[in-house]
Amino acid sequence: MDLAGLRSQVMAVTGYPERGTVGQQRLNTAINYSLRQLWREMPESLMKEEFRFRLEPPVSINTISVISADPLTMTVDSGTTSLTSSTFATDGTLVARWLEVKTGSRYVYRRVKDVYYASSTWYIVMDKPWENTSDTGLTYRIFTKEYPYPSDVQKIRKVMYDPENSSHKITYSLLADELYEWRLGHGFRDTGVPQRAARGDFFTLPSPHYKPAVSSLSQDARKWGYNGVSEDLDYGPAGTFSYKVMHVWGRRPLLDPSHHRPSTPGSGGTLAPFYMSSPSEASDQITTTWGGGAIQITTPDVDYMSGYAHDTSSATKSYQHNGVEKWIFRARHAATTGSTNHPDVETDGIYYLWKVVKGWQATSTSETFDVGQSDPVDKTVPLKDVHGHFHIRFDSYPESSVDMLMSVIRRPDTLKYDTDVSRVPPECYGALVDLTCSYLVGRRDGEPKRESYYFGRYLAEVDRLRGLYTFSGFQNPAFGPGLGTGASDEGRNYEVKEG
Repeated sequence: MDLAGLRSQVMAVTGYPERGTVGQQRLNTAINYSLRQLWREMPESLMKEEFRFRLEPPVSINTISVISADPLTMTVDSGTTSLTSSTFATDGTLVARWLEVKTGSRYVYRRVKDVYYASSTWYIVMDKPWENTSDTGLTYRIFTKEYPYPSDVQKIRKVMYDPENSSHKITYSLLADELYEWRLGHGFRDTGVPQRAARGDFFTLPSPHYKPAVSSLSQDARKWGYNGVSEDLDYGPAGTFSYKVMHVWGRRPLLDPSHHRPSTPGSGGTLAPFYMSSPSEASDQITTTWGGGAIQITTPDVDYMSGYAHDTSSATKSYQHNGVEKWIFRARHAATTGSTNHPDVETDGIYYLWKVVKGWQATSTSETFDVGQSDPVDKTVPLKDVHGHFHIRFDSYPESSVDMLMSVIRRPDTLKYDTDVSRVPPECYGALVDLTCSYLVGRRDGEPKRESYYFGRYLAEVDRLRGLYTFSGFQNPAFGPGLGTGASDEGRNYEVKEG
């Protein structure tokens, strides 16, 4: 049942003729509030899902030395292993990880802002300056201390190591202190096959505190539908649009590195985000026509604002390497006719991924102009709620890249549009309607009896569902068959959240 259907059901039960925008918004708020309470109280067997991610072994090649003119940056020394342009990954799978550096008998830790190759040299950019400007030949490793899971996961039920091969169940505890005690007794920096896990830290990537500015530019080289020289009929149709921006720091590796799916224009490849922020405010709506002005999206220079672009001298190797990307989402509110080969598009007003740009690309003509060249938008990446990231951490660091499988309980999506349907199973709709009615009727009239009537019906329905679905094998089931290892599990169909 979609949001419009839920509203109609509540109105039919309560008899309240809620009409207009204010009435619909009030009903939507009550439905979403009730949906979250329902989700907490339903049997886990109805709500469980699976989530996969890949363990990331530590990376260490030769030694590193600080750049005296830029203590935010380390260079990888030319040692016993020859360095090439492919020695380290530059696809974001080392960004946002941890850098462990041994100096004397101490271990010092930094976060990795970026890893890049230039002029036959590898650079590692850090979040904090090094302790001095003279250290050389330092032993190091880049490692993943803990792994973020989707921001809507509220509970981890089970964790399994390498489910299709040398599988075993990981002992999971909600208390990180228990894992600390184990690691202190068995080696805090050990590598090997993980046996134990616990919930890690909570991390929030700062959200954009700006509103994207949009403007129209009518220039011969910047017309909607024109590639700078002539019309391109494969560009998307013109119309009315608005934009939002979210920040992303780091990327996840593919579950199957040998399988890459084609990406939509501008979507920045196939790798899912490691950390995601909440989105910015929506820009103003702007309209253009085929052959009319291009739409320019203007945002601040994130690298400069973070201290990674204030010094443009060649000695500053951290220049424009803050590592944070700007993911620009676009909503189409209307379409206009024109010369495109693709006039039939959906004007749903929902924000989908339009383009991924570097944090410093603020007004670059090649990156922040929209002339329909990046259509279609990537509808596998809609914008949804993000509240931050919890992590899962293990008792040892892996020696190889291996899949991990988690059984989780995820929070429901917020229903915003009339055709939105929650992940709640159909068996729960009756309880959801009764709970919504209890809030709507009792809180509106201040009549306890009316509220308790519907709330009593809700409790009775919850008890019925618990009786049906809460028993051995459903409440704490084993992992079953049919667990594929292809990239389709995580490769492209990941969700980006709005909040």
